[in-house]
Amino acid sequence: MSGFSETAAERTARVLRCQAGLLRLAKAPPGDLQTALRRITEVDSETLGVARVGIWLFNEDRSEIVCQDVYLKGENRHFSGQKLLAKNYPAYFQALEESRILPASDARHDPRTREFTEGYLVPQQIFSMMDVPIRLGGKVVGIVCHEQVGALRDWSIEDQDFASSIADMVSLAYAAEERRKAEEALQEKTAALERSNRELERFAYVATHDLQEPLLLIIAFADRLERLLGAGVEPQALDYLRRIQRSGERMRELIDDLLQFSRVTTQAKPFEELELGQLLAEVRKDLELRFAESGGRLEVGPLPRVFADASQMRQLFQNLLGNALKFRDSRRAPVLRVAGRAVSEKFCEISVEDNGIGFEEKYLEQIFRPFTRLHSRSEYEGSGIGLALCEKIVLRHGGTLTAQSRPGHGSKFLFTLPLPPAKP
Repeated sequence: MSGFSETAAERTARVLRCQAGLLRLAKAPPGDLQTALRRITEVDSETLGVARVGIWLFNEDRSEIVCQDVYLKGENRHFSGQKLLAKNYPAYFQALEESRILPASDARHDPRTREFTEGYLVPQQIFSMMDVPIRLGGKVVGIVCHEQVGALRDWSIEDQDFASSIADMVSLAYAAEERRKAEEALQEKTAALERSNRELERFAYVATHDLQEPLLLIIAFADRLERLLGAGVEPQALDYLRRIQRSGERMRELIDDLLQFSRVTTQAKPFEELELGQLLAEVRKDLELRFAESGGRLEVGPLPRVFADASQMRQLFQNLLGNALKFRDSRRAPVLRVAGRAVSEKFCEISVEDNGIGFEEKYLEQIFRPFTRLHSRSEYEGSGIGLALCEKIVLRHGGTLTAQSRPGHGSKFLFTLPLPPAKP
């Protein structure tokens, strides 16, 4: 009876010791991968009372395993870098692939580990081994190796369960390291892309700005030449001259639009709290003549306050309302509707709807590309940059812009904008 009690007491103590070791690792502060591996091997060794605990990983072609960290308990020392070739230990490597855990109480005679006897076990005075595969993404990527020095050891169920938990923690450490590297790589790529975009936008701004002067000279001298030649100019020459003038004017419009496009970021202003209803009333006044000419009307529903660049919001609504008036259906007077609603604690959704000619939804992505047109210039004026400019403004505010439309049934543009930050 007393023997049974001692066995139960020892088992209970072992379980509690294992639980304490796992809890200690779980509560450990986060750190780099090497620090995490060293902490794991140390706690593992102390908890199981094992002389040597090592973490080994397969190389890329699985022809060898490479030591990432080995802790020597008696010397309180770590080392790494050793390699074991698969061709020298085929039975062991096969067992690693097939076994959930590999407990070898007599490692020198166990068929899975006896290949190590002369070259590794005897020189290191190792008698027992317990190796647990490390799995990552369902694949065995390495092992946690426990080596008992000086005497044989029977690995209990509690020992094996603890070792399996340790292998899981190693897997988590490597998974966390992979996530950290992926996040760093993504941050670096994002930063590089942002730098590239800024440089490209600065280049576009400078290039288009510098192009204006020679272009204006071309237009001015073409006008002077027409006046100088007067009525005596030959019809063909006059036609050529006017083509130069029209092309120059068209190029000037394109450059002006490209400058506007680049200014979304190069000349952006700080965000402020805005009353969209008031801003929309001002835009309505700017478009007064076009509303009068078309007989159109604007219906405005409830609109939230937003946190945005005022000048860019004005530009955004001018483009969307201007487009609606431009692409109106000749059979009816244009009716434009603007409304908004909160969709989260941080964002609202704004809709701009019209009863114009609409478009086929297969062109949905195309209409947001700069200088893309669905109609000829003889039908509708403009350079085709308006919606691209709208999308860029919305993106700068952290939102998204999309559209719904059917030919002959009008269009509806939906975009999100940030709400004002909560006041303390």
